[in-house]
Amino acid sequence: MNFKNSKTMYEEAVKYLPAGVNSPVRAFRQVGGHPIFIKHAEGCYIYDVDNNSYLDFCNSWGPLITGHRHPKIISAIEKQIKHSLTLGIPNELEVELAKRVIDKIKQKNTHHPKNSLCKFWNRSCDECNSFSKRIYKQK
Repeated sequence: MNFKNSKTMYEEAVKYLPAGVNSPVRAFRQVGGHPIFIKHAEGCYIYDVDNNSYLDFCNSWGPLITGHRHPKIISAIEKQIKHSLTLGIPNELEVELAKRVIDKIKQKNTHHPKNSLCKFWNRSCDECNSFSKRIYKQK
């Protein structure tokens, strides 16, 4: 495999980013060499700047469970983007999503409480720890 362009990008990246990356896990220091730089992705494959292809087992740590650029996901994004890119305030779609989540949980769990609520986060550690403490204190 050829890694010439990734090596060049890495040499440029270390001028601006610690170890040339935004996460120590991507630095490759423990295994030698340099990181690969990804240019694009399609389905379950990612392609680096040297046109090498890889099977993507990471899937962005979960959000890309349908793969990269799935046609139904692209279509939904194109439809929604006409209304907004993102909203950090209450909106109709978050209510609809909460309804769907709760309905799915109730379908799978017949002993689920009737007064179920749903909360969405965009940060994992702080919010989850805070939520866990509140739940623990309620017991």
